[in-house]
Amino acid sequence: MSRRQETQGQQTKRTWAARARAVPGILAKSPWWVVLLVGGLCIWLGLTLVTKPLSSLGALALYAGASFIFSGISDLIESEKSGSGGIRMVLGWGWVAAGLVVLFWAGGAMAVLPVFIAASLIVSGVIRAIGAIRGKARPADERVSAIILALADLIFGVVALAWPDVTLLLVAILFGARTLLFGLGRVWNALAEAITLSRARRRTAATSAVGTASAASTSRPKPFRRWMRVIGAVLSLVLAVAVAGLGAQLRSGAPQVDAFYDAPATVPGEPGQLLKSEPFTTGVPKNAKAWRILYTTTRDDSTPAVASAVVLTSLKPASEPRPVITWAHGTTGYAEPCAPSNLPESFDAGALPALDHVVENGWVLVTTDYVGLGTKGPQPYLIGQGEARSVLDSVRAAKALDTEQDELTMAEETVVWGHSQGGQAALSSRWIGCQLRPGCENQRCVSHGTGQ
Repeated sequence: MSRRQETQGQQTKRTWAARARAVPGILAKSPWWVVLLVGGLCIWLGLTLVTKPLSSLGALALYAGASFIFSGISDLIESEKSGSGGIRMVLGWGWVAAGLVVLFWAGGAMAVLPVFIAASLIVSGVIRAIGAIRGKARPADERVSAIILALADLIFGVVALAWPDVTLLLVAILFGARTLLFGLGRVWNALAEAITLSRARRRTAATSAVGTASAASTSRPKPFRRWMRVIGAVLSLVLAVAVAGLGAQLRSGAPQVDAFYDAPATVPGEPGQLLKSEPFTTGVPKNAKAWRILYTTTRDDSTPAVASAVVLTSLKPASEPRPVITWAHGTTGYAEPCAPSNLPESFDAGALPALDHVVENGWVLVTTDYVGLGTKGPQPYLIGQGEARSVLDSVRAAKALDTEQDELTMAEETVVWGHSQGGQAALSSRWIGCQLRPGCENQRCVSHGTGQ
């Protein structure tokens, strides 16, 4: 590289650095209502993440990415107004960059997004703590609140990563709570600034507009207002500690996945192949018999996978093949131990409403766990194609079991019935069944409370 090119490169770096430092200064000159607006948006996004964690993957990515960006903008404003320097600016730009990553890359990957959000919280906590330790010139209340918020971010991030299975649902709720509290803090700061400006104007009504602005900008907030930010930070830390305690309790009581769900060393490439079966008794009504099965299927991207299911038949005498109900269960969780066949109340867990009627009418019930519940994940949660493949292939595997068990006499026609998450799976199985699996002409669909 020539000396001229090297000089040009250094000038370019200085130009970008100058622009990065200039943005906080521009934002800091914005009126108090801009901070109030940013805080209000953070509150709305936080509430949305907390109250609607079962939104589609695209919606969650949008909410999370926007939360990252608005948090970053708020940090950039605060970095200039509080004089906290480069660390806060790095944190602000880091949140903005992370938000763009979520919106345009990580948001499309179910397995990547929760880990990325959790890791971002940990990095944020580390940077915030470094800024508080190094910023000795900052007021004591700012340093204390920064250290407490850093601890809260670290705990939120570590709890999310240490969960039995890093779930999008969990991380969405954790990050939503953090964003909500962050937004409340920004709103408090904006209102405090507005009150300070109003009182300064009243005290200096006889002075010029320039003098008023100068007096208002240099006046320091009263101790109560200054230490309110510490109270807000403490609330964030209390919430983080409570979540950590809840996580430890849930981990200690979580059901364990047994060896039945392990895939064999050699797995056939054809979906719907029965790999193994065993008698199943958990929650099985009288006058019925059931088996737990492991079978081959594919994910939504057509890669081979293994899923589990329960096949239940009425023992009521039948003179002809029994009608088949294929049940697609509602949300039971996202982690591997959350498979209905692995839970103490296997049939109730997925909101199956009419098990006794199935038995009384002499029918056969096939209920899949979906890929990633019981078997290795990730689960195709709210991804219709992935759920539908598990549903359709469970019936094919059950018909293979039919040839091995005298009690099973399955009719050709199948009714796919689903609720909530399973409602989406049922609709998707009808929609894509003819394209993916043979025999769809004998399939009917019933869906209620469909998940979106």
